[in-house]
Amino acid sequence: MASDIRSQSQAEIEQEISALTAKYANVEWPFETREILSDCIASLGGLFAAQTSTNHEPRRFYFFRVRAASSFKSEDEIKIPTQFGHPPPEYCSSVGRAHIPGHPVFYASDSYEAAVREMKLPNEQYYYISSWYTDEITIPKLNFLFADNICSSRLIDNFDRAVSDMWKEHNVLDDLNRARMKAHLCAWSNLFLTNNYSLTASIAHTNMYGQYANHKIICYGCAIDGKAVNYAVHPNLASQFKLHRVYSVSVPDIYGDIGFIQCAKIDDNGLLEWHQITEEELPLNDPFLPTQREDTKNA
Repeated sequence: MASDIRSQSQAEIEQEISALTAKYANVEWPFETREILSDCIASLGGLFAAQTSTNHEPRRFYFFRVRAASSFKSEDEIKIPTQFGHPPPEYCSSVGRAHIPGHPVFYASDSYEAAVREMKLPNEQYYYISSWYTDEITIPKLNFLFADNICSSRLIDNFDRAVSDMWKEHNVLDDLNRARMKAHLCAWSNLFLTNNYSLTASIAHTNMYGQYANHKIICYGCAIDGKAVNYAVHPNLASQFKLHRVYSVSVPDIYGDIGFIQCAKIDDNGLLEWHQITEEELPLNDPFLPTQREDTKNA
């Protein structure tokens, strides 16, 4: 997929992105994901600017996933653990940020606050947050974590390492072309902050399901919170995730406080047993979840 990079200035990259987003602004399904990815590669300098990272020491990963309360058909459904995972293929009928119809992914975040606020709808107040985890494993991830809005130390450090590795790989020594490669790397990640799903779905699908289907997780930044990481996970991997807790919450305003109401864990019958949440069960107070430990998040 990679080829020699065509050095472009920041202005040229911005012009190419504008042309790409305009070209695919109103494209309707079905479209050829591989052709759109190829168009992105050609337009943005001939190099597929992503970083594959693997945690070499096995570790546990954590994910937060959100679903609107109004999307459930009945109260019985909120007792079924699988209702909080990814949808089956037959219910995946539209194009999303990292999927195409018939090919669902498990969308999640390493921040429950960011996950809720990205899902927040003007007329929707109630949501469910599910927390998931893995056994201690190694995971290769395809990272688009270099957008202009990143602002946490872990993402900035990750960006600096990726840029340095990119310079070394292509033996780029002069300041001009180093700056251009840096802008090129950012441009691909910035695409994932837009609402042009035909572009990002084509990039993600081709790398999870398509011709280059050797990645099970696509990581990309959060448009609302530059400290958070979002994930699109292939169902084959997501099916191995374990459900820790589910929370019902109230979110009156996109930037307001998240009000926790109830929580549930899986009981002996395999169903979720709901009860009024206690202080100890809040995500911030739960010792099992790394909500206070930035260095253990899934970057």
